[in-house]
Amino acid sequence: MSLDKEVAEYLSREEGIDPAFIEKDWHAVRVLQALSHHSHEGITTIFTGGTSLSKGYGLLKRFSEDLDFRAQIDGTLSANKLRKLKSAFRKGVINALREIEDLSFEEDDIVVDGLGFKIQLTYPKKFESPHGIRPELQIEFSYTQPRLNTEHRPIASMIARYAGNPDETGFLCLSPVEIAADKFSSLTWRVHKRNREDEKDDPAMLRHLHDLCELRGMIDADNALFISTTLESFATDQQRLNRQVGMALKDAALTASTILQRDALYEEEYQQFVDAMSYAPEDERVDFAQAVDNFQKLANLLDA
Repeated sequence: MSLDKEVAEYLSREEGIDPAFIEKDWHAVRVLQALSHHSHEGITTIFTGGTSLSKGYGLLKRFSEDLDFRAQIDGTLSANKLRKLKSAFRKGVINALREIEDLSFEEDDIVVDGLGFKIQLTYPKKFESPHGIRPELQIEFSYTQPRLNTEHRPIASMIARYAGNPDETGFLCLSPVEIAADKFSSLTWRVHKRNREDEKDDPAMLRHLHDLCELRGMIDADNALFISTTLESFATDQQRLNRQVGMALKDAALTASTILQRDALYEEEYQQFVDAMSYAPEDERVDFAQAVDNFQKLANLLDA
């Protein structure tokens, strides 16, 4: 199966979207199609992250370059059985991805650790990637177990949506409240731990700042649930040495907010991210001051 270049170019002109994003979106949906048909006894695959918020729930108007998943373990297993289950699940995912025409990856490059695994998928490119877009499509599976109920959501590519075609697939998605909670915790510890000199430094972490503002209406619909889930997410993050900040969440978040405001580079990096990734109309885009103010207000909702 090959992307129709003329269709992508037409949509690009009509919507003012770089065709490279339309192309990547199309391949991402192909991956979701393949994985939606893949099942493994003992594990349920759940779609999460920013892409699920945009593709599954329609809550974000920005591009997301990664596909994030949770591997929910069904039942309680011994350490040995759990290790075997995870290994078999990973092999099953790899086999499912290998069946997708024109997509490839090097098995030796797959990153595996106790938290999950990452795969970098290469796809044929009809369009040159703009600055800031990752040339690969990253697939990441986490063994962090979901805290809230999931929901099956329809998934369609930009091309299918624009053409009015049926949804290409559907996927079980993590609760938007839980994704927002994870984003709040992640942004907090990442600001504290950030080192721009580190070769793994990722300015795109500011996507969390942007997304939390976009998700505010959904958060306000059940503040209590957001607060409790955020505290749980932060507690889980703080169990990892490289994420520990030595503060309660509210204090850590307010300190992070101050850092964001005082470090002028953050506003520049944020604007670069929004300019590259948002497809919202100009007058609807979240600016840096608005995003930081929202983050600070969310922090003040916390009581711990």
